[in-house]
Amino acid sequence: MAKQSSTAYLSTRSQDALSQFAQVRSWTPTSLGKSVWAGQVPTDSSLQFSVMSYNVLAQNLLECHPYLYRDSPGPALGWPYRWQGIKREILDIQPDIVCLQEVQFKNPDHFTLQYQPFFDSLGYKYTFKTRTGSKDDGCVIFYRGDIFNLEEVSALEFKIDRVK
Repeated sequence: MAKQSSTAYLSTRSQDALSQFAQVRSWTPTSLGKSVWAGQVPTDSSLQFSVMSYNVLAQNLLECHPYLYRDSPGPALGWPYRWQGIKREILDIQPDIVCLQEVQFKNPDHFTLQYQPFFDSLGYKYTFKTRTGSKDDGCVIFYRGDIFNLEEVSALEFKIDRVK
């Protein structure tokens, strides 16, 4: 039996685009396999969902540290270009849960202006936590509202001024 490509779920256009980035990043397919989850061994019918975790790099963080991206083509660093790529991957992969790091919430608020309307149009609900202090970014977990219900949120502060 032939092994299925780990990118077979992508459209042809996205497979071509992904192959251009193959030297920059690689995808690692994973599965629950025989892992123990909630004390049970999942079977094909008990639990199946997809999760995407993505550091989207807040634009203001990119712009504050341009030396980190000096070898990258200028147009690829612009927010409109990067936002189109993020949306394309979400639409192609259609994950059940999307965990995003470094989502920009201020100066400008990319979450309210772009992420929230886009994911809302696809039926996702969300919970988020902005970084502590004067930081402009944070993390967001989007989840398909037709599959999951949010029952509890516990926010964690990483920076507490009284703790060195």
